[in-house]
Parts: sequence; structure tokens; C-alpha cells
Amino acid sequence: MTAVHQTTLPKWLCLGARVVDTSTDREGIVHGIGQPYSYEEMPSCVWLLPPGGGFEWSTEIPSVQPIDAEK
Repeated sequence: MTAVHQTTLPKWLCLGARVVDTSTDREGIVHGIGQPYSYEEMPSCVWLLPPGGGFEWSTEIPSVQPIDAEK
């Protein structure tokens, strides 16, 4: 995995945020930040769930964009 580490997380990136994973063009809801069972000074990934239910997936933070509330 070649993560691009950021120095801080975007303010909009929080649990419950609706986002688009640009690497897969899928919409998801953030339900985890960072890898479980490891210590990361700055998390490199987020865990997403489909809005209507389904299987979770993870993606690197730079691949995630917020969904405008106006849509």
C-alpha cells in the first residue's frame, strides 16, 4: 500500500460523514478511521459502509471526497 500521508485530517472527515471513494466511484459512510489493531501517528485509511447497508471496505484518505449536502 502506497499511502500519501497528510499532516492533519480534513475537518469534514469524521465518523458518520457521507463521502465518495474516488478510487472505486462508490458512495460510503465513514465508520472507522485508521487501521484497527495498530498504532498510526496519522491514519492513512478510512473504513466505509454503503448507505443502504452491505459490506464495508477501506480506502486511502486521499481517495475520499465529501458529498455535498445539497445533492
